[in-house]
Order: sequence, then C-alpha cells, then structure tokens
Amino acid sequence: MKTYRVEFECKSRINKLPDAQTIFGVICSIYKNVYGDEKFNEYISSLKEGHPLFVHSSLFPEGLFPMIKESLFDVSLVNEQTLKSSPSEQIGVLSQLKKYKKISYIAEGIMKDYIFANKIDELKSEQLKNPDAFQIDGGILKRNNSQKNVYETKNILVTHARIDKLNIEGENRSLYYDQSIFHKQGQKFFMFVKTDLDMHKVEDVLKYIEYFPIGSKGSTGNNVFKYVEYKKYNYDNVNPNVVLLSKCIPTENEFDYDNSFYGVFSNQYHSSNEYKNYVIGKISKLVEGSLMAPIEKKEYYGQLLNVSNDENPLYHYGIGFVL
Repeated sequence: MKTYRVEFECKSRINKLPDAQTIFGVICSIYKNVYGDEKFNEYISSLKEGHPLFVHSSLFPEGLFPMIKESLFDVSLVNEQTLKSSPSEQIGVLSQLKKYKKISYIAEGIMKDYIFANKIDELKSEQLKNPDAFQIDGGILKRNNSQKNVYETKNILVTHARIDKLNIEGENRSLYYDQSIFHKQGQKFFMFVKTDLDMHKVEDVLKYIEYFPIGSKGSTGNNVFKYVEYKKYNYDNVNPNVVLLSKCIPTENEFDYDNSFYGVFSNQYHSSNEYKNYVIGKISKLVEGSLMAPIEKKEYYGQLLNVSNDENPLYHYGIGFVL
C-alpha cells in the first residue's frame, strides 16, 4: 500500500482533535449520503474482509506526531545527570526533567531522525548531554533552533442558548456551556492514508469533509475542517517497532507486548441519536504514539469491530494505522 499525507485546514472552533474513529464515522456518512448504499457497503466490506479501500490515521497538528510512549529517561540516566550537577543545581535539573512527562507531541524532524531511525537511546543520551539542543514548548518536544509556537490554541468557555423545538415560541429556553478550542487562522492539520487505489478516488471522498463536521455539535458550527491537498509520504522506518497513529483494537497474536511501549485508553461509547441511541459499552484501545513490537510486519493492525447488540450492525474503527 502507498502512504499519503492528507492536509486539512481548520475552519471553526473544535471540541477536540478528531481521532480515527470519529473520522471513520464521517467517511461512512459521506459514502452513504453522497455516493449511496452500494458504495458504503463496498467500503465497509473492504475493511471487514481485510482488503480495505484505504485505512487512515487520527488527525494531528501540522508538523507534529503524537509523543511516543517509551520514556525518554531511565533512572540511571537521570541519576547520572543530577549527580554531575552541584547540590544547588540539582533541584533545577529535576524540575527541567519533569517537563518531559507533559509532552503531548514530538516534532516531525525528531521523529524521523531518532524514532524511525532506531536511535531512541541516542536521543535519550543527547537530551542529557546537550539539553540546550532541545526545548519543550507548549507540550511539544522540538529542536531549539526550530520555529517557535508551532501549535497555539486557546480554550474558551462558549455560551449557547438551548431552544425547545416543540415550544419554539415559548420562554422555555436555557443556557448551556461548552469548552471550545480556537486556533490561529489558517492552522493546518494532517492525517495519513494508506491505499492501493488511485489516490484521486480517496480524494473524491475526503473533499466532502467540510460539509460533514468531524465531531459533536456540528449544528452549532463546531469541528469544521476543509480538505486542502494530499502528497505521497516518503519515510524510512528501520525501527523494529512500529508507531501507532490511530487507536487500535488488536487481534490475537499481533504484538509482542513484552517488547512494546504502549498506552491504553478505555471509554464508554454510545451510538448517535439518529442511528440507535443506546450505550455500546466500554472499549479499550491502544493509543496513538504506542511503539509496538509486531509479531509480523503488516501495513496496519487491529480490526473493524461490530459492537451492535442486535441484528443491525454498528461498527467501531479499531484499525491501527502504523508507520
């Protein structure tokens, strides 16, 4: 499968960055509402049968990858660095190291030069020997000579008026609030796609995304992203482990967990009101940034899971996109 980087521009406030499952829901809506049931069923069948039309990752800010789950410091390295410092400096050194626990993203250059190049131990050592070469800015690990303020957001509590649709002339209205994330104008995001198709066929689907908000509260103008372009993505990953770029529900015997570094996310899911409106249950998934040791190298891992509790299928996207 060929790998492509797909760029989007944020056109509204958002609730949170959409993950691959949320994007999957939008792709299903596009197929069903734009191209019809036949194309929708073809897309779902391709994922179920292991010959997908395409697989996709979660969405990330331009130039950033999710922080890997392998710790960049071990006890011996931390002890070595602190013991080299004077007693008066040791508290400052430990305070600086604590910032690494709060990293959410890693710059693409560091990902390629160290993680894909299988030089994580060198990255650990270099951060301690030459800490001025790197900086942590807004939860982003990047080189000190790189552009500042790569990804800026503002969290604002937004007020809305709830209207009783059955009594629209009455005074039965109330206020409600939600936490919204605002970006600078023109902020770009990207996701990855793998496919054996002509990428123009995938583009024909993704170009409709601006008409199908990726997330909740689309009726209030939230979570609107506009497709910009795609480019072939060239990379060379010599690391024996693969990097998960979407949440994954693995099948049996896909990973060697003893030699992997991973996080697990569990959440209670429910279907949309317009579809079924019932609680699906708690689903646990490996998270983005997990460094997984595969039993067998594949283009992707995980599965499309049918979570319905009746005869009508309801699918959850647990396919792990990897680089």
